[in-house]
Amino acid sequence: MTVCHGMECSISLLFEYPGDRYKLCRIIGSLLLGALIILGVARADGPSSDTVPSVDSKSIRALLITGGGYHDYNAQTKILTEGISARANVEWAVFHENGNRSPSDTVSSKALKDFFDNPDWSKGYDVVVYNDCYTKLRDRDLMSKMIAPHKAGLPAVILHGAIHNFEFAKYPDWYEFVGMESPGHKKAQDFTVINLAPDNPITSGLPAAWTLPKREEVYEMNKMFLTATALAKAHDANTNSDCNVIWTNLYGPARTRVFATSLFHRNSMMSDPVYLDLVTRGLLWSIGKLDASVPQSAKLFPAKQVMLDDSTPESTFKDQTGYMVHD
Repeated sequence: MTVCHGMECSISLLFEYPGDRYKLCRIIGSLLLGALIILGVARADGPSSDTVPSVDSKSIRALLITGGGYHDYNAQTKILTEGISARANVEWAVFHENGNRSPSDTVSSKALKDFFDNPDWSKGYDVVVYNDCYTKLRDRDLMSKMIAPHKAGLPAVILHGAIHNFEFAKYPDWYEFVGMESPGHKKAQDFTVINLAPDNPITSGLPAAWTLPKREEVYEMNKMFLTATALAKAHDANTNSDCNVIWTNLYGPARTRVFATSLFHRNSMMSDPVYLDLVTRGLLWSIGKLDASVPQSAKLFPAKQVMLDDSTPESTFKDQTGYMVHD
């Protein structure tokens, strides 16, 4: 008779006969196999780095290029930087060129020349956002220095007036970078933005038909490049034609990701949460950090601070006298 106590006794009894040892091995083997199967299913069904954005403690370093005429770039700098940083882990540096000169000037200012003459002007940034308006500038050298890092692979976001940079000079290289050739726009009008790509991760949350509450500008369209993909359009009543208003472009030999939209002119429209969501997702797409599985309303990972140097957007404001600023 075997006499024992507790767990030690149970283990001893299991191994008392050879047949019991065999049964135990089969039981343990079945349990291990089941556990492996469960783990495998969980791994297949659960989130992976391919389907959701990773929580990256390192912020996205964005450079905003702003300034020029016809727009309130002080207010829009604050709207864009704070609005995007509230939606994604983006921290900013701002180059705001104004100076007290007319937007009709065709010659680059010293500030513009000095900034872009530095061959490392874009070094250290993950993306460059252009929200400026230098329509009348005729400076091919400046334009070439602007697009050079993007031709080499640096992502870009192009907003509203920046689409018309160098428009009077009509540089084909700028059109190629933007992905569309636009000759300008006529008077502001009522219009509806039509979502052409509801399954695209950038425009997945954009209304199917977004009727704007205020009159806005529809940029005319001469040509859409084969490297560009239209995501939304609007009807221009002034020219009785449909024009793309949101698109992406794969630019140059590096097929650099460029997100562009001709929306908006007014500060009040740029402040619209729908617009800020759209531009945030366009920016994230440009740097490869946007996935279709993430809902449009997701606020992802807001930045700890807006400016890279821990200053404020207001510290970048410039004198806009003579720049025909209006909302």
